Amino acid sequence: MKPIDADRPALLARWRALLADLPHRPYARDGADMLGVSEGALTDARTLSEEAQRLREPEGGFAALLARLPALGEAMGLTRNAVCVVERTGRYGETTVEGAVARTHGDVALVADLSRWAAAFALGETSRHGFHRSIQIFDAAGEAVHKIYMTERTDPAAFDALIADLADPDAPPFPFAPFAPPAPPPAAPSGGEALRAVLKRAAAEGAPVSITVANPGCAQTVTDRIAMVEVTGTWLNILDPAVNLHLRMDHLAGVRLPENETACVEALDAGGSVVCRVDCPPDWRAFLDSL
Repeated sequence: MKPIDADRPALLARWRALLADLPHRPYARDGADMLGVSEGALTDARTLSEEAQRLREPEGGFAALLARLPALGEAMGLTRNAVCVVERTGRYGETTVEGAVARTHGDVALVADLSRWAAAFALGETSRHGFHRSIQIFDAAGEAVHKIYMTERTDPAAFDALIADLADPDAPPFPFAPFAPPAPPPAAPSGGEALRAVLKRAAAEGAPVSITVANPGCAQTVTDRIAMVEVTGTWLNILDPAVNLHLRMDHLAGVRLPENETACVEALDAGGSVVCRVDCPPDWRAFLDSL
């Protein structure tokens, strides 16, 4: 069996060849899928270039990393799964920890299972939207659990200090689990129009909603009034200055209204997992029942 480190130069070369062949740079997760590897493994390979560097887990664990995020000022927190991604621009507040569960209290509201946080990286990369710097955390399978992006209002000195303190240039390759191809989408997608109707009503009425997107290592909730809801192809989007949501309607298997919940709708993937949850005003229950 080949050592893990022997695969990284080859993977980096394949990544560069893929970028050269495509008219537009893909998102890292999509590019990793095209290459048949996890996003974490691809990110680890990119540490052999100037785009990425490995970060060590700080003393005190990843909770200590979260505790330093308020010093950044404004940032953008991103959490995703295979179907949906949510982005919130604002401030990380205080972190509280109980066992392996950490909660951030602020604009970027997280409930994180730190037992699943395995490897962290700092990235500086040029995408179709310009140059971005970020800190990205992955689980042992190479799935991204959470990403923290600089914005124009992030304190650059605080960000640089955090990276400098945690940089680990001599770290060995991370032993991510073998890549598991993503599950195929449902043969008959459903639920996208119902979710669109919920978000459209919230935007039209200026009603506050809470939207939660989760993966096994992190759940992120945004609570706000939304304004711009658009559909582009198979994507359902919220495109507000502080809140973005991108959901693949063709990967939804349906929606459900949980029992004993006042007014909540959950979107499900083909495996029955909840990929997105929207908590609505209490008097919307009859409206949700009609969808």
